[in-house]
Amino acid sequence: MKSKPWVGLLLISLFCLGSFSVAAKSDSVTLEKTYKNTIILENSYFYFPKIFDATWTPSFVLPIPYLAQMAWGDQFSVYYERKISQKIKLGGGYTMWNTFPSLGNYIFRDGPHVISSRNYLGVGAIAYRAKYKMVDVYGTYDCKHLKRHNIALGGGGTYSLGENTIIDSIVSLPGNQWEEYFLYATHRAHYYGVIALLKYNYIIIKNRISIGGSFKFRKYFGLYSSQLDYGVNLAVNLY
Repeated sequence: MKSKPWVGLLLISLFCLGSFSVAAKSDSVTLEKTYKNTIILENSYFYFPKIFDATWTPSFVLPIPYLAQMAWGDQFSVYYERKISQKIKLGGGYTMWNTFPSLGNYIFRDGPHVISSRNYLGVGAIAYRAKYKMVDVYGTYDCKHLKRHNIALGGGGTYSLGENTIIDSIVSLPGNQWEEYFLYATHRAHYYGVIALLKYNYIIIKNRISIGGSFKFRKYFGLYSSQLDYGVNLAVNLY
């Protein structure tokens, strides 16, 4: 029996289509499995709820600094994340306050100085904090992942190290009880705390590069006010 040419062509087409579908599924599975490592670069501002009027940074002059002045933020961060399951990642990172004179507009050349005590005019109180660095260790859970959009929640521990300028003593001038001089002393200080975070990312290049924003809530034991970070980031997925 003589076979018809279109039958062979149809069989070849079906075979090629099936092979392509299997290869595509295999590639997508491989892609999901291989992109387990992520490097994140972040630039952010900070906000201290309890000391809104006592923070010497330009962040508090304008309510939305990124949209209003397009300036560099108060902090620079780099993070590494490792996917351990479909929705769970473990990560860690390093954050430092902006101490670069050319990248900020602060009263002090070495970056933002933050008043950190309720009664900051009293002896022994922290007049201000400066040059702080933070190390974070955390886990995240992808609560929403629609094509190019990803929203994640997370939390963990954090360690902070920097300089505290303490009001060492207050001297009153003889015969003038209204005029006083403050004497200061600077010490290295460190604190442990907890961190909670909310992240959003939008994938722009083949699941390899994404941009987004994040909110982080920090609470350090021994400091008067909590800290809220908000910023933008660039993430790169690696094998």
